[in-house]
Amino acid sequence: MANAQSDGPGAAQGLGQLSGLLPRDHLTLESAIQVDLSKETVRLPLYKGTANGQTVWFVLLDASDEGLARSLGINFAPKLANLAIGCAACVQTVTLAAPTPAQNPFGQAVVNFEGAPDFSPTRVATPGPNGFPLAEIQPGAVAGAGYSPFIRIAGSPVLTPTGTRQEVTCQSRPDWA
Repeated sequence: MANAQSDGPGAAQGLGQLSGLLPRDHLTLESAIQVDLSKETVRLPLYKGTANGQTVWFVLLDASDEGLARSLGINFAPKLANLAIGCAACVQTVTLAAPTPAQNPFGQAVVNFEGAPDFSPTRVATPGPNGFPLAEIQPGAVAGAGYSPFIRIAGSPVLTPTGTRQEVTCQSRPDWA
């Protein structure tokens, strides 16, 4: 048995696999293509969309319909269906476009979002005299007009797309700012 010092400072013991590729039967999100523990990265299927006339890319993580969740290999989250009860703006209604193969070589329908997050603000977190509370704070991203992280294709179950932006960052600890 290796001792903690040979694994580097702060190395965990007894937590299972800590490096290399995670076997498929250990994944909780079936649609994940690969989880690399050594590089702390995950590869997920990307879907193409548009928001405000610009191309965006996103991943799907959850669906409120069990059949859809199984078919896409994503998490079944039935309570997502309750999001729009009393708050229609909490779920963004999207439309689908069926482009030709020349327009979209990925072959999927393109999701047209009403709004998207605005990633242009610079994140600010300035410590106060004792650390917390912070002296100054500003988010690195804000919701744009019409944006919700939950989508519904007119009349369909609620989905959770994540990472709607013009460029793709795929790492376990994304720095979106």
